[in-house]
Amino acid sequence: MAGEWEETTLGDISSDVSYGYTESASESKVGPHFLRITDIQNGVVDWNTVPYCPISESDHTKYQLRNGDIVVARTGNSTSENFLYRGQTDAVFASYLIRFRVKERKADPVFVWYNLRSRRWWDFINSAKTGSAQAGANAKVLA
Repeated sequence: MAGEWEETTLGDISSDVSYGYTESASESKVGPHFLRITDIQNGVVDWNTVPYCPISESDHTKYQLRNGDIVVARTGNSTSENFLYRGQTDAVFASYLIRFRVKERKADPVFVWYNLRSRRWWDFINSAKTGSAQAGANAKVLA
């Protein structure tokens, strides 16, 4: 079975690669949850601590997370920290995250996410980060 697997890139198996929404977070329930880099710790999110944000209906549709979406941090010490969204709550993602929407006919999002938690992924990111003041990686590098 493993011999039938094809090595590919995250970009090639994604139907959408998008930067997140720019807005200020709010503790008031003024819209959907607003997932930020700091909310992702070791691949886990505690939705009870994630703030909210005001957002128009059209932007909500554009930035809303769907079951199976993978978000990846693109800057700072958290570069490449990632999270698999499993449809827990209404949420949009912030601008320092990049969303990868995996084509389910190409790959299982859960399997892809497990690979993004592997030593191979972290080694790749550590060699690919750019910038001296605040290292990071753009969507093209992460893809």
